[in-house]
Amino acid sequence: MAPNKSVVSARVLAMDTYAAQTDFYLLDLEITSAKKAAEQLQMPGAEKGNQLKAIVSKEMADELKISAGSKVECELKKVSLNLWRAGSITLKPVAKQKKK
Repeated sequence: MAPNKSVVSARVLAMDTYAAQTDFYLLDLEITSAKKAAEQLQMPGAEKGNQLKAIVSKEMADELKISAGSKVECELKKVSLNLWRAGSITLKPVAKQKKK
């Protein structure tokens, strides 16, 4: 089976309404870590350090309070050449800086 999924941690760089489906957001993600999903090969394009675009339902994003600057962990599925869809997604806590 050809790979089409990756599990990633990422930082949300920007978030806009997806013009093709207004009940979705288009996220610009910067991948901070990635691993293959289940028994599949790693999907090319979702490697650490890469930036990519992914869609997520507005309902899910609003429920989790995702915004630009958020750190997320999600399962990405390739839906077209330059677009991914975020399946399961969770918000990761942002580390607080220590006071000196």
